[in-house]
Amino acid sequence: MTKLRNPLLLEGVLQSAVNDCGGPAVVADELELPEQTVRDWLRTDDKRVRLSYDHARRLSRLTPVLAADLAERSGMRLVPIDNGDASAAELMGPVSDLAREFGEVMAEVGAAFADGRVEGREKARILKELQHLSEAGLRLMKSVNGGAA
Repeated sequence: MTKLRNPLLLEGVLQSAVNDCGGPAVVADELELPEQTVRDWLRTDDKRVRLSYDHARRLSRLTPVLAADLAERSGMRLVPIDNGDASAAELMGPVSDLAREFGEVMAEVGAAFADGRVEGREKARILKELQHLSEAGLRLMKSVNGGAA
């Protein structure tokens, strides 16, 4: 009977993945495995498959080395899934708008409070600025949520 060969081990990809993650002790801790199990994956004297699919999948979450190698062997490319996270640069505009609108609300409130009374026109201006503030807040929420409402 022919022994199954582990192409990941033969190519050194598994070793690279474990090294990328900080070594066998770190990988064992992350995957909640005995450290010796991870060290066994790296043995060069016995190249039988020891790495289960589940362990390979979990290790791939720690480093893309395994998944990228498997994709390349299959003639494919590993492309990370866009999880919709917004970058800080993308949020700067909406954050700036929100701050500006808040400032405008405070300016109207301050002007209205100057004489100790909030009257009809002042209420209308405050409400108008609060509406603008609310809209700016909703735009920021949408941006933070990756464009989803």
